[in-house]
Amino acid sequence: MTEPVTASPPAFKDRSVLLTLVGVVEILLGALSLLIGAISCVGLFVGRLVPGASTSAMTPAVAMMSTSVYFFTAALFVWIGIGTIKGRRWARAIMLIVSWPWLIAGTLSLILVGLLIVRMPQIQTPELSSSVMTFVLFLVLGFASIFSTFLPGLFLLFYGSQNVR
Repeated sequence: MTEPVTASPPAFKDRSVLLTLVGVVEILLGALSLLIGAISCVGLFVGRLVPGASTSAMTPAVAMMSTSVYFFTAALFVWIGIGTIKGRRWARAIMLIVSWPWLIAGTLSLILVGLLIVRMPQIQTPELSSSVMTFVLFLVLGFASIFSTFLPGLFLLFYGSQNVR
């Protein structure tokens, strides 16, 4: 007699180390967002103490809105990071939902930053040399590309992998 052929489930690679690493990166992103939110809170209060400082652009409502976005982002990344380390399925789904708009908006903003950087040498201040200004502009473009396209792209590649499901 022949034995019936049973379909075995596909063999998945063990991604627990990568899940832990990505979870730690997400928690670090949350900590960075928390730090930026705290610095913006402190900056708002310190800026009001400086005599003659203009505070018209940063009203309390605008400050609360911007800092609440940083604090929400911090909570989101820490929560997703913990879920990723624990291997929860919802962490993958939420990170895919977050990463797509992040990548699209980041790509569009990176294009805008690139277009603005082309015009920046025309606005050069006399205190900065052209080489310092060029270095600063490329530094800004480098950080913008890392945080707006590289990170969400990596998250999409990682969470979109068949082995992470």
